Amino acid sequence: MNYLYFILGSSVEYFSVFVLMFTLFRFPVTERLNITLIVSLMMSQVSYFTRLIPEIGDISSYIQLGMLVIVLWVLFRVPIYYSLIMNAAAFIVGFAIQGLTLLGLSLSGTPLELVAGTPILAASVQLLSAAIVFAISRTIYIKHWGYDYVPASHRANVTITGTNAILLVVVVSSLVIAAGAGLILRGNYKDYAIVASVIFLLTIPLFLHYSIRKDKEDAK
Repeated sequence: MNYLYFILGSSVEYFSVFVLMFTLFRFPVTERLNITLIVSLMMSQVSYFTRLIPEIGDISSYIQLGMLVIVLWVLFRVPIYYSLIMNAAAFIVGFAIQGLTLLGLSLSGTPLELVAGTPILAASVQLLSAAIVFAISRTIYIKHWGYDYVPASHRANVTITGTNAILLVVVVSSLVIAAGAGLILRGNYKDYAIVASVIFLLTIPLFLHYSIRKDKEDAK
């Protein structure tokens, strides 16, 4: 039963992140619905089993991120550079939202240790986080926000200079710092969740700023 709770929460959470990613970068979600659902279910399995291995359990999220970069590149035909940018953006936003959700629960008297140790409660948090991500995605869609700079063709020539290079530095540096914090705080999920969430919350404004700049540059 614990396995089913985890897979349910994780699959829905993964799907919500895909929806956010496609909406933010103006990819049609419905055209990729079936494969997105399948990938979400498969990645939830990866998430479950990697967390059972003590040596890699604390960096499981980053292993999954690396796999998603490859999945988006291979299955969705997105250039590898933009696959990294898209996945990193969705990962950062999704992690920050989950971190804020856990912080809210902690402040209301529900300790993180209880959430982590209670499968049905952990799945409920994942579903709540996913609902927030869906709401953000819906808002982006309705308001016609988002970015157009990701090319439609996987054959597009990508030059990693200027704003492209800055975007890469912003997302990679934040991920490396957060992953490093995860290794340093191994076994201390509460402190890691706080540190990583702060890192990603500080990253979001930078990413939005340079994404807007990138869109304007490409529109010229």
